[in-house]
Amino acid sequence: MLQKPDVQEFKPWERAPTSGYYRLLNGFGRPTGERAFVQRGNLLPSAPRPLRWRLMDSAGENSTRHAANVGPQITQFRLTDVANSALATHDSHLINVG
Repeated sequence: MLQKPDVQEFKPWERAPTSGYYRLLNGFGRPTGERAFVQRGNLLPSAPRPLRWRLMDSAGENSTRHAANVGPQITQFRLTDVANSALATHDSHLINVG
């Protein structure tokens, strides 16, 4: 896998060179879904080997702003899905009562 030369990865327990959100990557460089906000100079969180931390971009695909825009839509979908399943369960009880 080719990486951009300016992208740095950091080991767990290293000091953060910059404040921001850090994304945890697996051994293949793929995101695990975990992220942490770390201030400059503080230690990055622990993680098992061979996981690494990478500072997230402030713009583009890795942006936290992008993730924040998607969140309400996912929440709405989940709430609608739960409501529909509850209605279906309620209706099935009405039909069975006879």
